[in-house]
Amino acid sequence: MGPTAPGGVVGVAVILVAYDISDDGKRQKLANELLRMGFTRVQRSVYIARTGYRGLRERAARAAARRIDPETDSVLILTVPEWSLESAIRIGLQEGGEGVRAY
Repeated sequence: MGPTAPGGVVGVAVILVAYDISDDGKRQKLANELLRMGFTRVQRSVYIARTGYRGLRERAARAAARRIDPETDSVLILTVPEWSLESAIRIGLQEGGEGVRAY
């Protein structure tokens, strides 16, 4: 069963990956791997994937662990309910230069 939204609505989980990687090459390799896994870039260093696939979070974690230097870089992987994205407030430039965009 998925996460429960306010009002008791069951929703789909979303995996969110955010990173701070100092090396351009490592950062690009992780970005490309996340995109191949089905993630969508929502900011320069933030990706999301709507999924019912339980292993995707762990796959993303393994990919990040292979790419980063734990002394200088960090990666945060969260599983959040989809409704939390729908209620998010986003201000400013959108990825790709679009205006306000719904997920």
